[in-house]
Amino acid sequence: MRKNKILSGVLAAVMAAALIPAMPADEINAEDISIKSGGSFYTVPADKSEPIFSGKYPEQSFAVMSETTTQIVDEKEVTVEKKYFDITLQDSGTDWKKFKDLGAYAFECTFSTANGLQFQRAKVGTAYKTIYDSGFMVKERFWRADDCEVNDNSIQFVGSGSNLIVDGYEDGNFGIRLELTSEQAAVYQVGMTEKIAIDWAIYSAEEAEAKWNLRPSQGLSKISVGKDELLSGANVLTVNNVDFYSNLPISVTYKSTSGEKSVRGCRVSLSDIDFDNYQDIEIVGSQEKNVDYVPVAWTAFQTKALSVSKQFTEIDDNGKYNERAIIKIASPQVGVVDHVDVTFTYVDNDNVKHKQTITTKKCYAAFKVGSDTVGENNCMFVIVTLRNIPDSIVPLMKDNKPCGLDIEYKMFY
Repeated sequence: MRKNKILSGVLAAVMAAALIPAMPADEINAEDISIKSGGSFYTVPADKSEPIFSGKYPEQSFAVMSETTTQIVDEKEVTVEKKYFDITLQDSGTDWKKFKDLGAYAFECTFSTANGLQFQRAKVGTAYKTIYDSGFMVKERFWRADDCEVNDNSIQFVGSGSNLIVDGYEDGNFGIRLELTSEQAAVYQVGMTEKIAIDWAIYSAEEAEAKWNLRPSQGLSKISVGKDELLSGANVLTVNNVDFYSNLPISVTYKSTSGEKSVRGCRVSLSDIDFDNYQDIEIVGSQEKNVDYVPVAWTAFQTKALSVSKQFTEIDDNGKYNERAIIKIASPQVGVVDHVDVTFTYVDNDNVKHKQTITTKKCYAAFKVGSDTVGENNCMFVIVTLRNIPDSIVPLMKDNKPCGLDIEYKMFY
């Protein structure tokens, strides 16, 4: 979860000055701040831009199947019929065997149907394995996620490669079972068909630190999170979204800008929390009594800085100068920011845009300007300097005001 050390510290009003002659200035480190945790676990990664593998199973017709099971309800034996579609990803051109030795992974799958069917449960795993029963050769499915919650026709689960695929399965195929709701089962009879398409992706799982450990086996499967705890004092104007995650599906109920919502998954991202009328966010883990504990964590992603300032210093008689970008960030960024890209941009006389990007993993509690120390409580500073800029590119002054190269930034987690 945390890939680098980000520091925090103290500031003075002198920060507002746009033109400060003392350059370069020394940055001052402060004591490391670490996030308390309740144990590590693996979850769906925040950055899903580079999956280990992704694919699309083209829309095909599948027939409704059924099975009958016996369950005990109120101490009575009851026969229950389940209807479902069984899909084997055998025509995808994917050799699923290569995932046998995969380490911690996260699997995501999204379904679409011709008639807009919404599934409630799913199973995923090895398509078939040949076994012998009383001397007869039979084929048996091996499920690796026996009961996946389906949310808006998408599923997520976290595991290991050896748990995804078992030895002896046929042709490296992979199977998915989509269970119909009771209302749908009353309409769809065995043998009826539905066109279904599937998109899926496998990612390297992200290691995280638990802030809470729900213990369903002890009746503790719910927590409420207040705004102060959620944001750790962050300025809500800088928060872009808040991610909640676990290694098992969790339900997150919250007040959004369009009313109360409830979402479920191993990782869910909320970008529409109503901070103006905040109500405690409720997180519910598994209701199954045989689940020992469900780790829960969250991260407030602050993609907006509190302020961006420029400083200039002329360095010789030939008109060259340095420009320093100072980006002020709220301290709850501690523990989540991996690096920041700072881009200096200018447009030349031919209206051609030029860019120079500097990547930094450093953040400071305070910095020095001459003999003055600049800092502020609960803030940090990303500081980068572009050196030897010729004055012919951008004048240092325009309309009697300091100017320079435009500054853009992007935070990475």
